[in-house]
Amino acid sequence: MHTHQMTPNSEIEKKIKELKEKKEKYEEKLKFLYKNFRGVIHEDSSSEIKYTQIKVYESFMHSIEEEIKKLEEDETSEKTYVPVVRRNSTKTTF
Repeated sequence: MHTHQMTPNSEIEKKIKELKEKKEKYEEKLKFLYKNFRGVIHEDSSSEIKYTQIKVYESFMHSIEEEIKKLEEDETSEKTYVPVVRRNSTKTTF
């Protein structure tokens, strides 16, 4: 039986794809909340709850964007990584 082992880059790509899908989901929820939100009305718990939901989704979006950015940077650095081979030096230091 042959098992496919994922390379680090394919794992990163998979994670980025999942995060982008999650981001799209939260963007849709935010659009809906923004569309129906008219600001926080004094002593109106419904508007306060909507405001809190908006802030939570905005925070989720920010976290997802930061994680995507970091993963893309990691992916880029792995692709350009060239190992340095050091040869034994003939010099002796004391």
